[in-house]
Amino acid sequence: MKNNCQDCEGLGYFTDVISTGLSNPNDPYHEPHTERCDTCQMFDDDQKAHEHLMATSWSYAIKEHIKTGLESPTPYKVIPYKNGIGIKKIEFIKPIKSPSYSQPATRHAWRVFLYLALQPVVVPR
Repeated sequence: MKNNCQDCEGLGYFTDVISTGLSNPNDPYHEPHTERCDTCQMFDDDQKAHEHLMATSWSYAIKEHIKTGLESPTPYKVIPYKNGIGIKKIEFIKPIKSPSYSQPATRHAWRVFLYLALQPVVVPR
């Protein structure tokens, strides 16, 4: 599916593009992303170029899956095979338990803290 375009070397897309001159700091184009080549226009839009790259490049697909897994509401780790072709395993990352305020020891510590914090301060003269 290559062409004779000199800009993209016949691929039809560019990878790891970072856009500049954007006014919105939350714009997703600040992050490295895939864009189609506007010279040869082999793909209809950037999304089609991204989908093509995900379907044809294991290294790119695994990198995207790792990024998605770490940003997920339920984070997970993607472990590829050693040769980089395929996904060997997916492990869910266990969340770190935050201290519960309903546990007896923590509840007692909070009571002591509040008791001391609410005591009047006596300043010697």
